[in-house]
Amino acid sequence: MMCQFRLDSPRFSVHLPLDNVGDSLKQNTAAGSILQISILAPVGKRPNGLTKEESQKLLSAEQLYATLQLLFYASKGDVGGVQAKIAKNTDVNAANFDQRTALHVAACENWIEVVKLLIEKWADVNDEDRWVSTPFADAQHYGNIEICKLLEFYADRDDRQVEQA
Repeated sequence: MMCQFRLDSPRFSVHLPLDNVGDSLKQNTAAGSILQISILAPVGKRPNGLTKEESQKLLSAEQLYATLQLLFYASKGDVGGVQAKIAKNTDVNAANFDQRTALHVAACENWIEVVKLLIEKWADVNDEDRWVSTPFADAQHYGNIEICKLLEFYADRDDRQVEQA
Protein backbone atom coordinates (compact mmCIF):
# COMPACT_ATOMS: atom_id res chain seq x y z
CA MET A 1 0.00 0.00 0.00
CA MET A 2 1.34 3.43 -0.91
CA CYS A 3 0.67 6.12 1.66
CA GLN A 4 0.13 9.62 0.36
CA PHE A 5 0.12 12.72 2.49
CA ARG A 6 -1.12 16.13 1.51
CA LEU A 7 -0.17 19.03 3.72
CA ASP A 8 -1.94 22.28 2.93
CA SER A 9 -0.62 25.61 4.07
CA PRO A 10 -1.22 27.45 6.34
CA ARG A 11 -3.75 24.92 7.62
CA PHE A 12 -2.92 21.33 6.87
CA SER A 13 -4.94 18.23 6.23
CA VAL A 14 -3.90 14.63 6.04
CA HIS A 15 -5.31 12.20 3.53
CA LEU A 16 -4.63 8.58 4.37
CA PRO A 17 -5.97 6.16 1.76
CA LEU A 18 -7.88 3.05 2.77
CA ASP A 19 -6.77 -0.33 1.56
CA ASN A 20 -8.94 -2.55 -0.62
CA VAL A 21 -11.04 -3.77 2.33
CA GLY A 22 -11.48 -0.35 3.88
CA ASP A 23 -8.96 -0.63 6.69
CA SER A 24 -7.28 2.57 7.74
CA LEU A 25 -3.52 3.06 7.81
CA LYS A 26 -3.64 3.01 11.62
CA GLN A 27 -5.20 -0.45 11.59
CA ASN A 28 -2.65 -1.65 9.07
CA THR A 29 0.29 -0.39 11.13
CA ALA A 30 -1.11 -2.10 14.21
CA ALA A 31 -1.06 -5.33 12.23
CA GLY A 32 2.71 -5.10 12.10
CA SER A 33 3.61 -3.04 9.05
CA ILE A 34 5.14 0.10 10.53
CA LEU A 35 5.56 2.78 7.93
CA GLN A 36 8.26 5.30 8.64
CA ILE A 37 7.66 8.76 7.31
CA SER A 38 10.52 11.19 7.01
CA ILE A 39 8.41 14.25 6.18
CA LEU A 40 7.80 14.90 9.87
CA ALA A 41 11.03 13.49 11.21
CA PRO A 42 12.55 15.47 14.06
CA VAL A 43 15.40 16.92 12.02
CA GLY A 44 16.46 19.59 14.51
CA LYS A 45 18.06 22.64 12.96
CA ARG A 46 20.00 20.76 10.28
CA PRO A 47 19.31 22.15 6.79
CA ASN A 48 21.57 19.56 5.16
CA GLY A 49 19.61 16.41 6.04
CA LEU A 50 19.42 13.69 8.63
CA THR A 51 22.20 12.13 10.65
CA LYS A 52 22.20 8.40 11.34
CA GLU A 53 20.70 8.99 14.78
CA GLU A 54 18.02 11.27 13.36
CA SER A 55 17.06 8.79 10.67
CA GLN A 56 16.45 6.22 13.41
CA LYS A 57 13.92 8.60 14.98
CA LEU A 58 11.62 8.74 11.99
CA LEU A 59 7.99 8.83 12.97
CA SER A 60 5.82 5.80 12.55
CA ALA A 61 2.52 6.37 10.79
CA GLU A 62 0.75 6.30 14.15
CA GLN A 63 3.14 8.91 15.60
CA LEU A 64 2.72 11.03 12.49
CA TYR A 65 -1.04 10.93 12.80
CA ALA A 66 -0.88 11.81 16.53
CA THR A 67 1.46 14.73 15.80
CA LEU A 68 -0.80 16.11 13.09
CA GLN A 69 -3.81 15.79 15.37
CA LEU A 70 -1.99 17.65 18.15
CA LEU A 71 -1.05 20.48 15.80
CA PHE A 72 -4.59 20.59 14.41
CA TYR A 73 -6.13 20.84 17.89
CA ALA A 74 -3.62 23.56 18.80
CA SER A 75 -4.51 25.50 15.63
CA LYS A 76 -8.20 25.43 16.57
CA GLY A 77 -7.68 26.33 20.24
CA ASP A 78 -9.14 22.97 21.28
CA VAL A 79 -7.76 22.58 24.82
CA GLY A 80 -9.63 19.29 25.31
CA GLY A 81 -8.20 17.86 22.11
CA VAL A 82 -4.67 18.91 23.06
CA GLN A 83 -5.13 17.42 26.55
CA ALA A 84 -6.39 14.16 25.04
CA LYS A 85 -3.38 13.83 22.72
CA ILE A 86 -0.98 14.58 25.58
CA ALA A 87 -2.79 12.04 27.78
CA LYS A 88 -2.13 9.46 25.04
CA ASN A 89 1.61 10.29 25.26
CA THR A 90 1.88 12.40 22.13
CA ASP A 91 5.14 14.35 22.39
CA VAL A 92 4.33 18.02 23.07
CA ASN A 93 7.47 18.94 21.13
CA ALA A 94 6.63 16.85 18.07
CA ALA A 95 6.95 18.91 14.92
CA ASN A 96 5.65 18.98 11.38
CA PHE A 97 7.76 19.08 8.22
CA ASP A 98 8.58 22.75 8.86
CA GLN A 99 9.69 21.88 12.40
CA ARG A 100 6.71 23.78 13.79
CA THR A 101 5.30 22.54 17.06
CA ALA A 102 1.88 22.86 18.67
CA LEU A 103 3.29 25.79 20.66
CA HIS A 104 4.29 27.61 17.46
CA VAL A 105 0.78 27.12 16.07
CA ALA A 106 -1.07 28.12 19.24
CA ALA A 107 1.15 31.20 19.66
CA CYS A 108 0.37 32.33 16.10
CA GLU A 109 -3.36 31.79 16.51
CA ASN A 110 -3.49 33.57 19.90
CA TRP A 111 -4.85 30.56 21.81
CA ILE A 112 -3.55 31.49 25.27
CA GLU A 113 -5.18 28.56 27.12
CA VAL A 114 -3.53 26.09 24.72
CA VAL A 115 -0.20 27.90 25.14
CA LYS A 116 -0.55 27.68 28.95
CA LEU A 117 -1.31 23.96 28.76
CA LEU A 118 1.63 23.26 26.46
CA ILE A 119 4.00 25.22 28.71
CA GLU A 120 2.79 23.25 31.74
CA LYS A 121 3.45 20.03 29.83
CA TRP A 122 7.02 21.16 29.08
CA ALA A 123 6.73 22.30 25.49
CA ASP A 124 10.03 23.88 24.45
CA VAL A 125 9.34 27.61 24.49
CA ASN A 126 12.65 28.28 22.71
CA ASP A 127 12.19 25.78 19.88
CA GLU A 128 12.97 27.08 16.40
CA ASP A 129 11.20 26.09 13.22
CA ARG A 130 12.96 25.73 9.89
CA TRP A 131 12.85 29.52 9.43
CA VAL A 132 14.55 29.94 12.84
CA SER A 133 11.37 31.39 14.28
CA THR A 134 10.37 30.69 17.87
CA PRO A 135 6.84 30.64 19.31
CA PHE A 136 7.67 34.04 20.89
CA ALA A 137 8.70 35.49 17.52
CA ASP A 138 5.52 34.15 15.94
CA ALA A 139 3.31 35.60 18.68
CA GLN A 140 5.13 38.91 18.39
CA HIS A 141 4.72 38.95 14.60
CA TYR A 142 0.95 38.49 14.93
CA GLY A 143 0.62 41.00 17.80
CA ASN A 144 -0.34 38.43 20.43
CA ILE A 145 1.04 40.45 23.35
CA GLU A 146 -0.27 38.31 26.25
CA ILE A 147 1.27 35.19 24.71
CA CYS A 148 4.56 37.05 24.20
CA LYS A 149 4.60 37.97 27.90
CA LEU A 150 3.87 34.38 28.91
CA LEU A 151 6.51 32.86 26.62
CA GLU A 152 9.10 35.41 27.67
CA PHE A 153 8.42 34.69 31.34
CA TYR A 154 8.83 30.92 30.95
CA ALA A 155 11.72 30.99 28.46
CA ASP A 156 14.42 30.29 31.07
CA ARG A 157 12.46 28.86 34.00
CA ASP A 158 12.49 25.40 35.52
CA ASP A 159 9.11 26.05 37.16
CA ARG A 160 6.19 25.42 34.81
CA GLN A 161 3.08 25.91 36.95
CA VAL A 162 1.11 28.47 34.92
CA GLU A 163 -1.52 30.49 36.75
CA GLN A 164 -4.96 30.07 35.21
CA ALA A 165 -6.73 33.24 34.15
